[in-house]
Amino acid sequence: MRFSIKCLAILLATIILCAYIPYSANADKMPISLGSASALIVVARGSHQVILQHEAESSLPAAGLTRIGPMLLLSEAIDKGEFSLEGNVTVSTNAAKVPGPTAFVEANEVISADDLYKSAVMISAGDAIYALCEAAFGSMDVFLSKLNNRLKDLGVQAVYQDPMGSSLKISVSDLAKIGCALAECTSFKRYSTTYMSEIIHSNGNRTELVNPNRFIRELVGCTGLMTGSSNDAGYCGVFSVSRNGAEYIAVILGAKNSAERFDVARAAIEYAYASYKSVKIANKGDAIVKGVAINGSIMRAVDLVALNDLSILCGMNDEQPSAVYNVPQTLTAPINAGDCLGTVDYFDAKGERVATLELGVEQDIAPAGFSDFLSMLFKFWVCIRG
Repeated sequence: MRFSIKCLAILLATIILCAYIPYSANADKMPISLGSASALIVVARGSHQVILQHEAESSLPAAGLTRIGPMLLLSEAIDKGEFSLEGNVTVSTNAAKVPGPTAFVEANEVISADDLYKSAVMISAGDAIYALCEAAFGSMDVFLSKLNNRLKDLGVQAVYQDPMGSSLKISVSDLAKIGCALAECTSFKRYSTTYMSEIIHSNGNRTELVNPNRFIRELVGCTGLMTGSSNDAGYCGVFSVSRNGAEYIAVILGAKNSAERFDVARAAIEYAYASYKSVKIANKGDAIVKGVAINGSIMRAVDLVALNDLSILCGMNDEQPSAVYNVPQTLTAPINAGDCLGTVDYFDAKGERVATLELGVEQDIAPAGFSDFLSMLFKFWVCIRG
């Protein structure tokens, strides 16, 4: 068969054109339809294993989801007892002016901290979040510094330039890290599955609160977390779901409408539950490595225990993950309870590390003092004499 010069030119042009067509490995491997969504990730909360991801590291507009950072710092402060919801808060002018979802509080209004927090959790009310953060941290400059330090600890790349993250672009990977931490907050879970409620203002007015996360009524095991939408970000959501010992955080950005947001998120979550099983590795406090020697203490040895609960997700037909221990042969006093003294890395059948368990001791171990050494010498002397 002979090719004309014209045919050959067309063939070469086609080859060159194809070489420059963008290729997305994530899109080809994605087992569900993403619709028009810009980015998606599903992770296991405990182990942070990634189940599904598409454009996971791309920094994108996220509408009201940027309020998840302030909600985390605030909720952790409440859980630690650093801020109480039992008192009242005076709403500042700056708080009352925050745009977006609102609790309709007015400047100088005195209102229950608990009502503000309920508004913050249920509808991501910006005025409520701002007022609470001012009350909890004294100033928004202090709050902003603490927020960015906390997110840095979580491995979040995004940096807040203003308290509500109004101009922030953030990745679904970062949002999942924050969501995993927020899903652990007891205070947040108090209202995160409440569908409808209200707050009563000091003047007697009432504001109805309706949670826009329809998953709390429709999806088994949903415990939150937050939704948002805007013209530039599209429809977005961070969702937490817990069933049968497995908990997932799903994040979606850029859906074309609310229905698509929930449809894609639901498909991603159901895929995770259908494809993976949860394998319990350890409960917090379980002895993982026994009898590690101690230098410089009257204690001769100590058990290293799990510092946290750990479950690992495996494919339905996968074997138990293999473990590699990274533990010192001896420890030296003093040793503080809760410090990480060793780790166990867990690997799947492909040899990829899927989780790390930190090990430590349950109680402080003090160094031996002079009197302790005298006592040991005396006991040794008595022993050899007897």
